[in-house]
Amino acid sequence: MIQVPDSFDRKAVRWKFTVGIVLFLVWTYFTGEVRGDHYVFCALFLGLFWSGSDKAAYFGYLALPFLLVGVLYDNLKLALPLRPEIHVKDLYDWELAWFGVDTANGRQILPEWFKDHPVVLFDFFCGLAYITYLLEVFGVGALLFFKDVGGLQRLAWGWLLINILGMITWIAYPAAPPWYVEQYGLGPAVMDALPSAAGAARFDDLIGVGVFASFYSRNANVFGAMPSLHCGYPTLVLCVVWRYGWRWRVPTGAFLALVAFSAVYLRHHYVLDVLAGFVYGVMAYTGIWLVTRWRAHDVEAKENVRLAGFGVAADPARPNDGASPQQGSGT
Repeated sequence: MIQVPDSFDRKAVRWKFTVGIVLFLVWTYFTGEVRGDHYVFCALFLGLFWSGSDKAAYFGYLALPFLLVGVLYDNLKLALPLRPEIHVKDLYDWELAWFGVDTANGRQILPEWFKDHPVVLFDFFCGLAYITYLLEVFGVGALLFFKDVGGLQRLAWGWLLINILGMITWIAYPAAPPWYVEQYGLGPAVMDALPSAAGAARFDDLIGVGVFASFYSRNANVFGAMPSLHCGYPTLVLCVVWRYGWRWRVPTGAFLALVAFSAVYLRHHYVLDVLAGFVYGVMAYTGIWLVTRWRAHDVEAKENVRLAGFGVAADPARPNDGASPQQGSGT
């Protein structure tokens, strides 16, 4: 059974969230466009807090970082004018030198080779993996709510951290993806270049629905190839579930491998972007793990001081990282 902490005040939290969501919608109205998905997600969170269920409200509270990521991404466009020169040729040249393959047409990067050698089976499974990468994060988060609340917190806050790191990199080191080079070449960046589904368009053709065409039509940042957060997210998930054993490691690891291959096969990322995504996923998990450890020791130290005031000896046992089979650790 899920244990809602006694310190959780649903009524106080729901009003804070309600005010925050209203302010977000007002801000979005004046700085951009309020879309249908804004209303859907805001209604979902409001429903959790106003449902009358402490458990539903607690889940919404724990899922706050997921909502914050959406807010940050919606406002990313405000920071795009701060970008320096777009990296086009240098990244391509590094990819060609380190991961290029020799072909009858000369040396090519892997996305170029895959463009000339498509496989229908790959088109389907790579497209499916590439469009469901967010569902893995949210699905694992929902499962962890019932298995280990601490794991959900590590995933949620780690997801917020990896997105912050990714967005900072997109602004500081804006980089063109492989499909952009195919369309516009290696010259100075075309700043009004339209987003593209690239190889994922073949998935749309297979199923007869423009899933990727619709998804990428709302892409606010064409020059965000480095790092690949498509690969960073499943890396973070793998790190979070690693402690739960092979039944969790194998499927999440396999999904990570498929998404990493898909990123290159569908021509959305270089191998360099994929490797950077791995690094960012590990960095985000490590950062949250360190904060968790610090908080656990900080709580222990304060408790020891409190006990010392009553003349009670502190428990010499060192705490773990706050995780327990049910409640887990907070961040």
